Amino acid sequence: MTYAEEGARGFFRGMIPPLITVNGGFKYNTFADVLRVSSLSGGTSGAFIALLSCPLELVKIQRQLEQVMLKNQMKAGQISETQLAQASSWRAVKQIVQRKGVLGLWSGVTCHSARDALGTGIYFGGYESMKRILSKEGTSSGPIIHFMSGGFCGILSWLIVFPVDAIKPIYKRIL
Repeated sequence: MTYAEEGARGFFRGMIPPLITVNGGFKYNTFADVLRVSSLSGGTSGAFIALLSCPLELVKIQRQLEQVMLKNQMKAGQISETQLAQASSWRAVKQIVQRKGVLGLWSGVTCHSARDALGTGIYFGGYESMKRILSKEGTSSGPIIHFMSGGFCGILSWLIVFPVDAIKPIYKRIL
């Protein structure tokens, strides 16, 4: 009903004032609060960003596969160097759109979104948690704590997300 009358904007009408007051007044009382809020915020932003980055990553994967195939065809004498040079990202976009339509650029968006939501959620949650663990109660965190927290959360997120990232190109090729 809301969508029919107001479109997608109707779902977000009146959302800004509560967000400002909730975020401005929220205090992290416990370690669990920090972890929960940071992970949820990171996961939400990761899922949203995936909608924008999915087409770019699909074209990147397409180009990587295309280069391997074209080089093998060139070695076998099936194509010339000029045909290899004609390959481009823009050409890959056109091929995807011709084969699957414009929405084909979002092939694998579910897996991409899950990977980015998981990775970014772990990253933000890990960063804020580690920063809180390393900081002394009641003091602000310095550059070393930020450095250590950033390193920890980066390693943690990739340890968990790397297997999903390795599978994603295969999943996108199947689609």
